[in-house]
Amino acid sequence: MHEDDTEFKHLSELIEKRNELQNEINSILARMTMKQEERVSKLAESISASHKRK
Repeated sequence: MHEDDTEFKHLSELIEKRNELQNEINSILARMTMKQEERVSKLAESISASHKRK
């Protein structure tokens, strides 16, 4: 029974680490998405401005 408790504890720790990493990944992806959206927005503004000048 003791071995089961040890394995359960180890599994719980691994799951906790995985969740922390997943949160970090999600945070990085969200920042990257925001930066990408900013670039697209600037590009759209630039295209719009160049069309207005024509």
